[in-house]
Amino acid sequence: MAQPSHRIIVIGGGAAGFMAAISSKTHHPGAEVLLLEKSTKWLSKVRISGGGRCNVTHACPEPRKLARHYPRGEAFLRKVLTAWGQPQAVAWFAAHGVLLKTEADGRMFPVTDDSSTVIDALQSAATSLGVQARLNCRVQRLGRIDDGWTVITDHEHLTAQRDRGHGRIAQG
Repeated sequence: MAQPSHRIIVIGGGAAGFMAAISSKTHHPGAEVLLLEKSTKWLSKVRISGGGRCNVTHACPEPRKLARHYPRGEAFLRKVLTAWGQPQAVAWFAAHGVLLKTEADGRMFPVTDDSSTVIDALQSAATSLGVQARLNCRVQRLGRIDDGWTVITDHEHLTAQRDRGHGRIAQG
């Protein structure tokens, strides 16, 4: 097996962490992507979201209109939702076997009405891409080093090297 070109460490095994790890491995297939979660379970908030049905997104595909509902973060959200918003989220989940339905209030849920559908899709995508994942791995400290980052966990000392500008620490 070839050595990875660099390591990307994602801290937090929630929905954002999984998507960050999946996106990192998709955009940098030669990288070692490591996902760390301090608890004993992945995606625990996804499991209970929407009363266990997991509201995935909202039916509004317009970033400006959707971001207006978040006055303290409107400008930032508008940029984020323009780059990867509702249409991309719906398409990504469909491509990973999760069809969504729209409720009368605009919230979108998996047609199964079961959050495990979303959890399975995220875990399957990460696994199939080769994302390495560790539970019970609490980060104690982060530090900047000359060529990247150092991550001290309860069990080990990790580094994410800076390689052609790609060495990253992401918090999910």
